[in-house]
Amino acid sequence: MIKSVITLCGDPGGAEALAPVLASLSVDAGIQLENFAYNEGVGVLTRHGIAHRAAGTVAEVIRSLTGTGAAMLLTATSCNDKNWERTAIAEARRRGIPSIAVLDFWSNYAARFACGRGSPPIFPDLIVAMDERARLEMAAAGIPAEIIVVAGQPAFDDLAAERAGFTAGHRSQLREEQGVPSTAMVALFASQPMQAATGEGPGFDELEVLAATVHAFESAIQSNGVRPWLVVRPHPRENCRKFADIRSDLVPVVVSSAGTGRQAAMAADLVVGMNSALLAEACFLGCAVISLQPGLRGPDPLPTNAAGQSRAVYRKEDIPAVLLPYLLREDVRRAAQRTAGASVPAGGAAARIAALIRDRLFHPAFEPSSHP
Repeated sequence: MIKSVITLCGDPGGAEALAPVLASLSVDAGIQLENFAYNEGVGVLTRHGIAHRAAGTVAEVIRSLTGTGAAMLLTATSCNDKNWERTAIAEARRRGIPSIAVLDFWSNYAARFACGRGSPPIFPDLIVAMDERARLEMAAAGIPAEIIVVAGQPAFDDLAAERAGFTAGHRSQLREEQGVPSTAMVALFASQPMQAATGEGPGFDELEVLAATVHAFESAIQSNGVRPWLVVRPHPRENCRKFADIRSDLVPVVVSSAGTGRQAAMAADLVVGMNSALLAEACFLGCAVISLQPGLRGPDPLPTNAAGQSRAVYRKEDIPAVLLPYLLREDVRRAAQRTAGASVPAGGAAARIAALIRDRLFHPAFEPSSHP
């Protein structure tokens, strides 16, 4: 008997994690997928070649969920002003349809399922976490431990292959597209929309950190005569125009979305940012990475900082001193690259999650849980 599965993703990180799982499930003759995407998820699934419908409203998803005899709802998780995944999970629970959500990053655990002040959160029947750290942090955030299973981060499955396939020719071509000299020392600034964070916020924002980075570069130029280039890469949820006021008479600053984020990281000599998933990916790709989170409130979500694969800076006044040796000395960058790339996720997460879904689909004991 063919089982119908409705899937949904919105945020780019969640869509990147879900896409490899959908690709794995799509070859199963016993499963019929109906994939929906919204916001940046549309572009992510398109780039991965995943057939899908761009949902104009969450009602379209609900109609398919309730009108096609769906056996399961499979979602990513999002932290945006729509969060249609949460709405779909609530409807699936109301209809008695089992649901599974795939987590993609080590932050905002409760916010992904929160329903507003005074209302209890809505949890799926199963949440797939990246690792043991995520499982423990989710449980500490109030997510029932019994619905959490660790299976890895599917978006990281292809990192080793992507690293091996990136050549010097690819590097030169991408730099040409960015407008950067092929022989220049280049740092990539991986931005992310911190200003849009809800609640108290992380204690810093992207423009503040970028300005501090440019200032540190200027200090290096004035005191040592180096001339590094800075390529600002907007997050998929950011508009390039927001960086129009970032200028310097000393530092060549380029705003570019050429290539993929991973390719841009590998084309650079140094990757600087805050705590986006791209920084973790850059580490696994063997890049020298510095995470600037001045005034950070709460725990650091970037796993590579805790593992020592990336260098974390938590005070604004320390930024120039930390950046300087990375800008001046190739041996420092090479050492950081070796440390960063020494540990890479094993891969196979998409296959493990797909196997888990197949088991739940065709196992009669899997029923919707009693959690809210």
